[in-house]
Amino acid sequence: MDLDFENFDLENIEVRGNSDSTNITSERYKKNVKIFLDACDIRIDDVKKSTIICLYNVLTDLILPKKGEQLRIRTQQQINLISLIFKIIREHKRIDELTIATYTLNKECFSFLIKFLRKGVIKKLNLFLASAYSFRDKEYYEKLKRDASIIKTKYDFHLIFAWLHLKITLAKCGDDYYQFEGSMNYSTNNMAEQLLFENNKKQYDYDYDFIKKIITNTNNKALEVIC
Repeated sequence: MDLDFENFDLENIEVRGNSDSTNITSERYKKNVKIFLDACDIRIDDVKKSTIICLYNVLTDLILPKKGEQLRIRTQQQINLISLIFKIIREHKRIDELTIATYTLNKECFSFLIKFLRKGVIKKLNLFLASAYSFRDKEYYEKLKRDASIIKTKYDFHLIFAWLHLKITLAKCGDDYYQFEGSMNYSTNNMAEQLLFENNKKQYDYDYDFIKKIITNTNNKALEVIC
C-alpha cells in the first residue's frame, strides 16, 4: 500500500511559540495533522490530543538521520516515540521490519502499529514487552495476548514478554537501518527525556542479534513467548 502524503503541507503551519501555541484544539493546527492521519487511514478523533502535539512537533522539526549519521536529542517538551514511527513511514512509505523492545507500549500506540501491519505499511512487527504488564495492567496484558493470537494467523507478527527495561527500536526500510534508544517509552513521556537516533546498519544488526538471542533462549524461564 502506498500512502499519499503529497498534500500534507507542513510549511504553512503556524510556528509554535505564538501566544496560543498551547491551544492544541486550534482548528488550523488539527486540520494539518488531520491531513497526515487521513493518509494513514487513522481518524483524528481516535488520537489523543497529546499525541497530536507530538506528531506535529516531530513531523515539522525532525529530519531523519542519513546513513552513518547519529542524532543526540534532548527534549524540552512532551513526546511519544510513536511519532518517530509515523515520521519514518511518511518518508519511506513502508517499514520492512520493525522491532520494538520497551517497558511501556500504551493501547493507542499498539492500535497504530497493528493498523499499519494490517495495511501492509509495516511488513513484519516484533514486540518485546515488559512482563510487568502481568500485574501493573492485567486487563491490557490479557488483551495483548488475545489480540496476538488472532493477528499472528494472518500477519508476520511476534509478541514476547520478558523482565526487561530495554527501550530500543529498530526499523529496517530498504537499505536504511534506523535504531533509536533512550529514556522514552511508547506513551506520552515527560518534558525532559533523551534520545539517541541513528541510521547505522552495524548498530542495527548488533541490537537485532542481541534481542534475537534473548528471544531464542528457550531455557530462560523469564520469557513468555506468545507468538
